Amino acid sequence: MYKKSSLLFIVILLIIFSSCSSQNEVKEDNKTSKMTSAEHLQAAKEALAKGDTITANTQLSFIKNDSNEYPEAQMLQKEVDKKRKEYQQDDLKRSSGKILTTKKSRKEKEIDELAEIIKENIGKDISMEMYNKIKMRMTYIDVVKITGRNGTELSTVDITGYRTVMMMWQNNDGSNMNVMFQNGKVISKAQFGLR
Repeated sequence: MYKKSSLLFIVILLIIFSSCSSQNEVKEDNKTSKMTSAEHLQAAKEALAKGDTITANTQLSFIKNDSNEYPEAQMLQKEVDKKRKEYQQDDLKRSSGKILTTKKSRKEKEIDELAEIIKENIGKDISMEMYNKIKMRMTYIDVVKITGRNGTELSTVDITGYRTVMMMWQNNDGSNMNVMFQNGKVISKAQFGLR
């Protein structure tokens, strides 16, 4: 009983803390915690140079359609896609004489689907409609499929077999949503200023 009530107390504190910090971030002008489209573009370039196509995709998803960086982001997205195909071809070559088939594993299909969703959502804001689609017991992957981008981890707590992670999705105007996952499933959510 004591462990469950202390865990509940920590979860409530995390929700309150993340809500307060989100509201404080809205009041701050452009602090270093808010990246510009140019900074996201640079981070995507750096990630691609390291061969990290997932991070590059994520950074590109933050660039607005109407920003000056958007045309360059679209070109960089093509490079990311090309690099991903190269990696897939290299994996096929390394398959040591096994019979190669075009059938993809379920995980590969899910990765391709997520990459496509993220690519389609480059520059789009998190909306109230997306927030309302998130239901209890959904997984992180389910939430990414709805939002079209990865969230930012705010905190993680491991207590007696319960892993609780608070994730945030924030728009450039400071509006945001927080989703708390426990053992990989949504247990709570909150939003500030979504439209």
